Amino acid sequence: MSNTTVYPSIGSNPFTGRFGTGQVVFVNTSLSWTVPTGITRVRVRLWGAGGNGGANGYGGYYGGGGGGFSLGTLGLTPGSSISVTVGTTSGSTSSFGGYLSATGGSAYNGGNGSGGDVNNGGGSGVFNSSSTQCSGGGGAGNLFGKGSTGQGSAGYAGGKSGVSGSGGSGYSNYQYGPGGSGLFGSGGCASGEGGSGYAASPVPLGIDFIATGGGGGGGYFASSAGSGGGGGGSSNQASCGGFPGGGGGGGSRGYYGALGLVVIEY
Repeated sequence: MSNTTVYPSIGSNPFTGRFGTGQVVFVNTSLSWTVPTGITRVRVRLWGAGGNGGANGYGGYYGGGGGGFSLGTLGLTPGSSISVTVGTTSGSTSSFGGYLSATGGSAYNGGNGSGGDVNNGGGSGVFNSSSTQCSGGGGAGNLFGKGSTGQGSAGYAGGKSGVSGSGGSGYSNYQYGPGGSGLFGSGGCASGEGGSGYAASPVPLGIDFIATGGGGGGGYFASSAGSGGGGGGSSNQASCGGFPGGGGGGGSRGYYGALGLVVIEY
């Protein structure tokens, strides 16, 4: 995807409806955005980046928190330039000028949205003191609510389900729990596969569905987490959070939080 991707005349947002002319801009890196000629109102939604999971230095692991979420409608002047920041490193903040912001997740804790008409937090990651019990990351917040928490207890440890980005699972002694189910996507199965959901290409289904997919399963192949789901922890495999804003799973390596995202409608 380029720095900005424009989808014209999208009217498939069943909860928030089509906004303005129907133009939708996806922004995946920080830049200056110019308000188009004739446009005086925009609707913006943004996600902070997910936090990395990792090792705590004492033999245990922690999952990263999910990114926060904010949605707001703004009155702007045509031709004005707005600074758009996208969280592209672990736990970093996404913002739209001085109007809206969503902080990223950190170790254990989810981020928070502010300034919008709807502001929801990311789910928290889980901490485990044992190196045999890895940790799921928290899911991203979205339109429908706070992201769900990760999981990582002994035995069959499934991630927490929720209406927003669901939590990833951890594992213990090779017992894999599934990721939690999101509102529109199921969690990864017990073999550690990622969850289904509306991930990198949600536009045909409407942007309301972003970050509502299921969380990644614990352990192997957890990097294929559904949209907004936290990656499951693994001691020897990648366990990245689901895009956008999912927290990384805690393991000895490969525990990256997902990037943030800014979506502009006008």
